[in-house]
Amino acid sequence: MSEYVQQIQRDARRRPNGLAAAGAAVFTRQDTQCALQAIVRLARHDPGRAFTSAMHMVASQLGDDVMQSSHTPLSLPADSGLLAGMLHRPTAHRMVCSPSVTAVRDGSVWKLSADALLAVNPALVQRWYVLAHTECGGIDAFWFDTDTPGMRRHAQPADPRLTPFNAHTFSLDEVRVPETARIGLGQPRAPAPLLQHVARVYRAMASALCCGIGYATRSVASLHAGAPVRTSTHPASWQRATEHLSRIDALLLTSEVLLRDIASDLQKSAGCAPPRRSVQHLHRLALDSSIAAISLAARAVPKVTNVDRASLHRHRRDAAATFALAANFDQVQAATV
Repeated sequence: MSEYVQQIQRDARRRPNGLAAAGAAVFTRQDTQCALQAIVRLARHDPGRAFTSAMHMVASQLGDDVMQSSHTPLSLPADSGLLAGMLHRPTAHRMVCSPSVTAVRDGSVWKLSADALLAVNPALVQRWYVLAHTECGGIDAFWFDTDTPGMRRHAQPADPRLTPFNAHTFSLDEVRVPETARIGLGQPRAPAPLLQHVARVYRAMASALCCGIGYATRSVASLHAGAPVRTSTHPASWQRATEHLSRIDALLLTSEVLLRDIASDLQKSAGCAPPRRSVQHLHRLALDSSIAAISLAARAVPKVTNVDRASLHRHRRDAAATFALAANFDQVQAATV
């Protein structure tokens, strides 16, 4: 454990402060570990942008050749305006990636329809991916450009604070996509190797997002946890606030250590090898540690400004949505061990 902690601290000192400020060369040579840490760093300051970047890395794995023995490295393009995104289904102010699009074959094309899908940062995305159940009972992925006829954007929700990552709502009105834009992922109980790999990447990105959101929440808590009690005549209050921050730091450091193991597993399974049974346990521990840190930070700050209270609420909302995304692929993971 101490070796991992020291290595993480050394890496943190060597790397730039954020993914958005990094040069183009950094995007092209990111390895799996750097990609996960980049999402953590970006989520500290801009969880919405981090979510978009993470979904691009997931979408980049859905290549045209589904039988490929290796996959695209987890990295961002040099031009951040050429991102690919994922459309999600809202459930009780959360986001899931369960197939929710109706796909009907019409000759040589497919017609995609959906009432409401959530899209984060649509202005940055050039291509969208969706999952759908097809007439054969399998799960397929479809992609189409943002200017495809039939993709309709809804008005802003009444209360954007309730929408994870301030997502926008879209509907698909018989969007026509060619057969070449369909990627077969197999049956739900017999997933193809590509679906197994996408599930692993999806859960890894969710773990990194939750860890980064935990750091963002910790930053808000540190502004107020100590300030009201420094001038207090009650030393116990100051000690209690310091202990809360120490526990939060320990939980987040645990998540980062687990991310290193998760990245190592992704690197080893680039050839679609079945994942180890312990991998799902690693994801669960990383997510649980981050969620616990976020909850503790919210409880450790009894008196905050309205702005900071809104920030804490937003971070907890985004973390809950991310946790729901990771849990969405539990069945796929179980089917591969």
